[in-house]
Amino acid sequence: VGRSGSDARTPVMTPSALAACDVCGAANVEVYTNEACFHAACKSCLQKHIEGSLPRCRCDGEVRVRCHEPACRKYLPQRMVFQFCRQAEDLAAAIDSRDSLFGREAECPICSRRCELVANVSCGHVACSTCWLRRCATQVRRCIGSGRLGVTCCHADCGVQADIGWARIAAWEIAGHELPSPELQDLSGAACRLTDYCESAERELARLAAFGVRRSVGALDSGPSCPICRESCVALLADRDSPVCSRHEACERCWLRWAHERFERCVLERRVAVPCLAAGCCEDISLRLWQYLVARAEDLSDLERRLARRRRLAANELYPEPMQLNCPRRGCVGLGYTGFDTVMCFLCEHVWVPDGSNGQAPTTDAEHIMGLTVKRCPKCQEYIEKNGGCDHMTCRCTHEFCWSTLAPYKR
Repeated sequence: VGRSGSDARTPVMTPSALAACDVCGAANVEVYTNEACFHAACKSCLQKHIEGSLPRCRCDGEVRVRCHEPACRKYLPQRMVFQFCRQAEDLAAAIDSRDSLFGREAECPICSRRCELVANVSCGHVACSTCWLRRCATQVRRCIGSGRLGVTCCHADCGVQADIGWARIAAWEIAGHELPSPELQDLSGAACRLTDYCESAERELARLAAFGVRRSVGALDSGPSCPICRESCVALLADRDSPVCSRHEACERCWLRWAHERFERCVLERRVAVPCLAAGCCEDISLRLWQYLVARAEDLSDLERRLARRRRLAANELYPEPMQLNCPRRGCVGLGYTGFDTVMCFLCEHVWVPDGSNGQAPTTDAEHIMGLTVKRCPKCQEYIEKNGGCDHMTCRCTHEFCWSTLAPYKR
């Protein structure tokens, strides 16, 4: 724990109860209680209170937020502060690293302005925060467009990578000014874009590393070029599990675009029908690559859930493949088992007659009462509504019959 009080290992705060918020007065909402004074407030009110307290924290040099009750002198738990406010985490990181990055006041070797200087830990070169931000602004577009993971030191004869920790710190320094100039606001925006891009790139590299992909060039070098879209990216993705396609690489975006283009084919063939995207390659991608792509797109994830259930149904030893029928509904990848008068799809619960000309189950003696489709039990004549499940019905009179035909159920 640094002097800002941040600790990633602290447990997550959970709502203590449903009660009235002390700040906005909303009744029966989830409130979070300050364990030091037992004052409680809803999440929205706590977020606004914490964000409003950050300017004072920046001046004090530590992230400590007092309770939302004006007369209370207690502090909010640090885990609550960092859980509810991302800006508090950024400020805490800036304060914790400030002593190692900022030096004494001196003349900047680049702009000759006398101010507090920022040191690059990797090479030891110093400059004022404004010069560091100008360096960031001149290289941020080049980084994003070329797949680079950082910027170089602001000294012209130094090619060492700069620690982007100063970018967050400088952004907070600018936020502390009452009337920052338009130039400083633009430089602060460039610093935020750089840090956001680098954090996003690091997350993408972590995802790819879990799949076995490594970046083939250095952090300051331009990223590899995708052979499909010709754009530079962080790293290229290939189907390493396939001996034929292990060298067919493309960026993550192109793989996802290709999987979406094959979506309808997967539904039509009721399987993962996504071939390798390399020209002339007809090999289907491995299940491992498919699972990686599925985790990146919600619609692909939904399709995989349905296909996985179909695979489980198809593996049922009691109903081998000759006793399985595909659902006739368009867009459904499910199946049903034969051996009864009707067949029901286990995914969409559609019921049909296997030998029927149009695959639809008849609506024998169906009646419409108050907007509901009901039928009478063939034995006791009581009305019955079917709202799901298979075609096998059991009335309260214990009579068993098939819903679609009203014929007695045959075991």
